[in-house]
Amino acid sequence: MTTVISEIAELTETQKLTEVIDLDTGLSIDLQSFVCRHDREVVKARNELRRRYLVDPESPWLACELCGAAVQLVCHTDRKYYFRHMPEQENRGCPVNTKNKLTPDQILAAKYNGAKESYAHQRLKEIVRDSIIADPNFSSPRLEKVWRSSNFLERASWRKPDVQVEMNGRKFAFEIQLSTTFLSVIVERREFYRAEGGSLIWVFQSFDPSQTRRAEEDIFCNNNMNVFVVSGETLLRSQKDKRFSLDCWYPLPSYKYGLLVHEWRCDQVFFDELTFDVELQRVYHFDYESRLSEMNSQRIADEIFRQRETLRERFESFWLRDDLQYDSEDDEVNSEWMALKSEMRSVGFVGALPNSHWSMPFYGVIALMLSVKYGKPVGYKFKTLLEVTNLAFNSYKKFLRPFGLAIHYYEMDDLLVGQDRKGTWRKRKITIRQAMVAKDPAYVQTPFFDEAIAFILPKISDKLGVSCWRN
Repeated sequence: MTTVISEIAELTETQKLTEVIDLDTGLSIDLQSFVCRHDREVVKARNELRRRYLVDPESPWLACELCGAAVQLVCHTDRKYYFRHMPEQENRGCPVNTKNKLTPDQILAAKYNGAKESYAHQRLKEIVRDSIIADPNFSSPRLEKVWRSSNFLERASWRKPDVQVEMNGRKFAFEIQLSTTFLSVIVERREFYRAEGGSLIWVFQSFDPSQTRRAEEDIFCNNNMNVFVVSGETLLRSQKDKRFSLDCWYPLPSYKYGLLVHEWRCDQVFFDELTFDVELQRVYHFDYESRLSEMNSQRIADEIFRQRETLRERFESFWLRDDLQYDSEDDEVNSEWMALKSEMRSVGFVGALPNSHWSMPFYGVIALMLSVKYGKPVGYKFKTLLEVTNLAFNSYKKFLRPFGLAIHYYEMDDLLVGQDRKGTWRKRKITIRQAMVAKDPAYVQTPFFDEAIAFILPKISDKLGVSCWRN
């Protein structure tokens, strides 16, 4: 006779007992994933559940998260499965069997306490304890002892951390994070230890940044994005170095294509190297928030720099156009100038900008400076840069200092020497220097357009001692 067995096991349509914890790992199990697999694997799991319970009823494999009773996997007549308490542990007053007489908060608390009874939880607590014992900087660790409020008016307020200890006059509470830790629990504990002047450290047994759970995020997002992990390996390091060692996961932030991305890293750290911020209840190795703040400030600075560079290019392009004249009344040119001026003001330019680009002496000063920058006449129908120096000497004596700085820092001396066949400019440089030393009134420099000059000639902005931008 041939029989047909369903390949994939199924859950019954109604499941009364839906909150199940794996006491080996301390993690809640997903019923769908556990049951809906090959039928023979589920049958083997059923047998293992019974075997483990038979060997030691106090150390079952799976248990009800609400009451802690060991559970079995029952097969219905239609070969569908559901979880149920072991018959010997049915009378624990579980809300599953008492028509949910517990409040939602009580159910949450029951699940939280169930997680704390797992083997994995106990093992991690022992690792923290033994790591502390290995480090002579700590006092003796206290496990599952009451930490009562030091405030006389709040003496009824207390917590019972997994491990508590002191180091160099500081108090620390360690909590193991395995399964669901509820946000209310996290916040309440953080506030309690803040008021007590102590530091709360959440410890994980493992961490996978690609598969974080909400409970984990509720912890590390409020801990400067630092996650601490202890294991048998960290315990060996602690005992070898006689310093409490942990693994610390943290994200290194960066921006790619304008989006914030995280590259997670894991460092081996010592507890005494960490930063403890009692007021914000943060314990961290890597200062994520400071790094992100620096990055954001730099991004803003870079964007401002790009905006200003773009404006500088547009400003120069405006001045280099072939149809530009100092006395131009062209409506299109004037409109373009006013738009450029408005945009420069909007990003913080503080220098003088007349309503007309050809206003004198503004037009002449800008034309002189750009002529030096480009090594050719700009804004005037001259043929050589030497002719521009003649204009500067004859008509713009009060701007000869930035003009001379521009020639030097934009390396136009050799060009002028080649054009100055009669030595006119060479002699005038001597005259200019002597006049400035003598404080000749005709050569007294005016700073009125220094910001505009610094804008188009950034190489000499520090020599002029001005900033053309509002901070």
